[in-house]
Amino acid sequence: ARLFALLPRGANDQYPVTPLNCGPEILLSAVEHSRQSRSDLRVVLTHDVDTAEGLANCNYVADAEERQGFRSSWHVVADRYPLDRTKLHDLSGRGHEIGLHGLWHNNREAFLDRYRLRAELKKMASFLDEFSIRGYRGPSWYRTSRMLDVLEDFFDYDLTCADADFMCPGGPGGVGITRPFWIRPHLLEIPCTLP
Repeated sequence: ARLFALLPRGANDQYPVTPLNCGPEILLSAVEHSRQSRSDLRVVLTHDVDTAEGLANCNYVADAEERQGFRSSWHVVADRYPLDRTKLHDLSGRGHEIGLHGLWHNNREAFLDRYRLRAELKKMASFLDEFSIRGYRGPSWYRTSRMLDVLEDFFDYDLTCADADFMCPGGPGGVGITRPFWIRPHLLEIPCTLP
């Protein structure tokens, strides 16, 4: 409630989804309730590693997660800071996943034309292969249709959409559901619930 008080009056009316509008999730839960058991529940833990310092300190978080029996996905920025490949291989070897958190983290790639974005991602092919990178999250939650069109050719899933998003720098929005869905024929969207 305090967060909504910070928004301009009437701003909530423009959002397609708010935390108070959870109709799609309630409907799906009601339909699936009788079939769902405790073993059907899933959680995906992800981390955006925006800086070299973040990568240097990731073992502290990974150790804490592992003590609880969790593994997570660590999304690194390809060309913003020196990537410690030994650390990335160590995380991967411990059962964590490595993902891509953009090329430069300057919020431009979502707005590149398809040809330029495709060329930039092709330059990264060996890096993507080295760490079996299958997932992508755009910097600052910026996303465009043309970006998603290109991502489909390089990744299995995207994590750039939030379930309810009223603070995104790219404009408020949200997909209205916490469950994965196909945002493109070959690209699964896994909505983020706690950015």
